[in-house]
Amino acid sequence: MIQSETHVPWRGILAGVGAAVFYTLANVFLRKLATETEFVVVVFMKALTTACIFVPWLVFIASQGIRTLPRGKYLWIMLFASIQTQIIGNCGHQISLGVIGLAIGVPIYMGSLVASSALLGRLVLKERVKPLVAVSLAVLILSVILLSLGGKVAGQSLQLEQQSSLAGLPYIVGVMAAVGVGIAFAILGVCIRYVLRSGVPAQTPLVFVSVSGTAIFGTVLLLRDGLEVFNQHETVSWLMMLGAGLCNAIAFYCLSWSLKLLPVIYVNAINVSQVAMAGAIGVCLFFEPLSVWLSTGLVIMIIGFGMLAHFSSKTAVRRNSLNAPMEMDACKAK
Repeated sequence: MIQSETHVPWRGILAGVGAAVFYTLANVFLRKLATETEFVVVVFMKALTTACIFVPWLVFIASQGIRTLPRGKYLWIMLFASIQTQIIGNCGHQISLGVIGLAIGVPIYMGSLVASSALLGRLVLKERVKPLVAVSLAVLILSVILLSLGGKVAGQSLQLEQQSSLAGLPYIVGVMAAVGVGIAFAILGVCIRYVLRSGVPAQTPLVFVSVSGTAIFGTVLLLRDGLEVFNQHETVSWLMMLGAGLCNAIAFYCLSWSLKLLPVIYVNAINVSQVAMAGAIGVCLFFEPLSVWLSTGLVIMIIGFGMLAHFSSKTAVRRNSLNAPMEMDACKAK
């Protein structure tokens, strides 16, 4: 029993790393699309791609006699989490990428995500937040503030390449959208971890989120443009949307497994490796400005995440050492 417990965190850690890598790849496609393609179309295609992958998979699992749908309050929680994720999270993410870019947008939403997750994990899941962990979160919030100040420079740069409906939006809209993304994804993460405790498979949250996005934005596009929407964009754009959807689906699956095996705050501590990757890609690949605010905010954010990982791991090790004798006694009793 004890041996199997020691293997669980490593599976969760590997799943978290996979989520960070594939989310970064998805963000590369989404950043390119943000300045050229309407965000409603992008979010719809991303959701549709994920739904096409995981709906048949969940149907197959259900055919094996496994319960796949949450019941009672878990069903309503998952519906609420899915809808708010699509409207606030995915739409906000695309808006922030188009207004302030990848190098600033992703770090802001990741900082907001981790801070919000700690608060929600404490209130909803009763996961304890140690004083030193709280200090780490305060450092992250400071870094988000500094990065927000750099949003103006980034916004001015992106206006020069803007070809979508986001042209002319003030940079503060992109900053607030990025903060909202972090809060929305934190709510989703906590809800997924709560619903997975009911025994449903990890594919279930993916299906709920992707089907809700496909239904919401598919209805909007059909009522507004009809089938003509498929003739309004070039083949390259559709391929990039498909690539973003595939990467997002893989990342989301990895994230669901990680959330099933690890506390929310630990999952997000792993997932924040996106910060460094997004900063480098935004500056080097998309030529986003490397301002003093960006560089200072990133350095402070990385320090904050390092503190968070260190203090969280010490807490986990201490808890495991205290629980080990109790687990041994339980094994002997059985």
